Amino acid sequence: MNRQVYTVVGVICLSASCAIDLEAAEQSTSQQAAPAPIPQYVLFDGESGASRDYWNRGVLIAWKNPCGDWRDADEQSQGPKPFASAEVPQAQQWQTLRLDATALAGLWLQRGNTGALLRAAAGQCELAARENPSGQLRPRLEVATDQGEFVCPSIADTSMNRSTYRPQGVGPSCLLAAGSANVAMQFDLSAVRGKLRKAVIVLHATAQRGKCVVELMRLDAPAIHTGGAPKLGLAKDYPFDKDIAKHPDVVFATDFSGSDWRKLYFTEGSVAEPEFAQDPQLRSTYLRGKLVKGQTGSCSLDYRWSTHRQPEPEEIYFRYYVMFEEDFGSLVDGNKMPGLAGRYGLWNGRYWEPLCGNGGARTTGLAGMGNRGKTLCGWSLRGLSHKKPADENPYRDYVAVGTYAYHVDQEGHYGDHWRWGTVLLRRGVWYCIEQYVKLNSVSGPFDELGNGKGDRNGMFRVWLDGVQVFEKTDIRFRHTPAIKIDEVWLNWYHGGTQPAAADHHYRMSNIVVARSYIGPMSGTR
Repeated sequence: MNRQVYTVVGVICLSASCAIDLEAAEQSTSQQAAPAPIPQYVLFDGESGASRDYWNRGVLIAWKNPCGDWRDADEQSQGPKPFASAEVPQAQQWQTLRLDATALAGLWLQRGNTGALLRAAAGQCELAARENPSGQLRPRLEVATDQGEFVCPSIADTSMNRSTYRPQGVGPSCLLAAGSANVAMQFDLSAVRGKLRKAVIVLHATAQRGKCVVELMRLDAPAIHTGGAPKLGLAKDYPFDKDIAKHPDVVFATDFSGSDWRKLYFTEGSVAEPEFAQDPQLRSTYLRGKLVKGQTGSCSLDYRWSTHRQPEPEEIYFRYYVMFEEDFGSLVDGNKMPGLAGRYGLWNGRYWEPLCGNGGARTTGLAGMGNRGKTLCGWSLRGLSHKKPADENPYRDYVAVGTYAYHVDQEGHYGDHWRWGTVLLRRGVWYCIEQYVKLNSVSGPFDELGNGKGDRNGMFRVWLDGVQVFEKTDIRFRHTPAIKIDEVWLNWYHGGTQPAAADHHYRMSNIVVARSYIGPMSGTR
């Protein structure tokens, strides 16, 4: 699907019955320019930037290896062969290091400026950083081409130190220590023109302990997700989802038009200050929700198979469309988003009273017996948009997303965060998110309550606009077969316990739940 930023033509209304001029709206939409691509490989050395664990801590894009990933001169991941090396002997004053970066700069100019990684093969030293008060000590790349000579300043440099999880990029120097601290660095190549002849990185060691050997590697910066060819599913035969509910694998499908969606499906839960309008791109009605300043809850609409007296499935697909408005995001905490669940709890004769599987009540995956009767301690996999960086992070205008998971093997009382790779979402753009859950099997022997031992084979997958962006295949949701998939949970919740510091809005539409892969809508431009 070709995503487009759009402006709604018409009036947003509190009733789903209002209409807009779709022809005029579509014409307005078609005139919108395609958004610029998300910039790649931009190293950041601020408070939310590169650290021991993250290439960019502000948007939670992690390293594969502590203290940074690199490629050596043979293109080997974490390989031993440097592009260049230099020795820093013991001395009482600062020393100049010159590292031949011709081959490395050639790769940057051809493939993208991923940056440099400096590691100490021996010893320890401090390298002057771009914030150093002495301009002559700051790192630079000197480049010679057939069109002249260029001096490229450092635009980011930071130490990634095993001793702290905090970014260390603000200060006059960067620590480099064998086995415990590497340095990431990036230079501004925007002025370089012509055919490359020579490139040299010029550094200054301002302090050292013993003899320090500095090695130059190519920083193996992660690429931001840019999409790909979408995997089409059953939705391909139903343009704009029209009559998609007639497909034999579809459990239900709805947008937010009229009132049937509430009466038929989402009978439980509430929405704070909902608004509804038709969208010209999706040709459907969306719900506009608000995370309200000073509050935590926004939307808790819930479809439960058990409430509808239907057998709960063991595996299911859930697809919906979402847009984050321009004011979306929080500097305080992240936001929960729609997902699948089977929290169960205590059956009171009419519905389940959840006891665990969210809200800081970790799950056991077990059936139990209490004073009020038998209980089931279930699970939940809600979406999660992470909080915004508070500094000048170059990716602060995008939304980092993942899953907030309550499962048997979670690390603490609160759910685990599963980041969806390097996905960053734009505000003002519709996205198709599809989630798939298959519960783990349970092996005997079983006790009198039906508890056995959960096998590590539960599955969870996520597709963004038809491209798979996450997969986990070793999940334990349960230790009893009585726990299944019971909920399509349209949950929007700020935090945590801290309320939202400002209003922020989201939109969702075109919900489909099915027994086979759904895929993006057909018919959208």
